[in-house]
Amino acid sequence: MLWKAYEATREHARSQIESLELCLSDLGVLEVPPDKGPTPVNAIA
Repeated sequence: MLWKAYEATREHARSQIESLELCLSDLGVLEVPPDKGPTPVNAIA
């Protein structure tokens, strides 16, 4: 039952991300805290 909830949540998140024309790596970049200062790209991914 927990696995079904996880799958449903994951699918919903994926569809929402794609509806914004983003991919998962784009979302990861958006989550870098701005107060962290300049962050090299290779440190994000």
